[in-house]
Amino acid sequence: ARLMAIEIENLRGPKRLEAQKRLAALTLEQIGDLDKTFALDEVIVPLDPGDNEVRARYLKLASALDKHVEATRTLTRAASGTKDPAVRARILAEEHRLLPAVVRAIAERRVVVEDRKVRILAGGPSGENLRSL
Repeated sequence: ARLMAIEIENLRGPKRLEAQKRLAALTLEQIGDLDKTFALDEVIVPLDPGDNEVRARYLKLASALDKHVEATRTLTRAASGTKDPAVRARILAEEHRLLPAVVRAIAERRVVVEDRKVRILAGGPSGENLRSL
């Protein structure tokens, strides 16, 4: 895997993309590193939005790692970068399936922010609660 990463640095164009795909598959199958595979696929998906296998793997990893918001951003970039209407439609459909999880993530972040506001206001002007955040 380390040698393939070095090879990717030296390659350009379609050969680099194919090497990145091989490295992502190797990282998942041999090493089992989900985070690294997700990061590699995050680069590959916008570059080759027509590769259904990579997109499917990317969506499975996004669900497993609870990175729905990041996946939605990447799929939006991929959809805007493709010229094929069929591929764009498939990507937008996949993105639509992620929306409930994205809405939940945004709602959870709002609850955390509101909770912090309440704790800060409860601490008064001394700011004692600011140190606990």
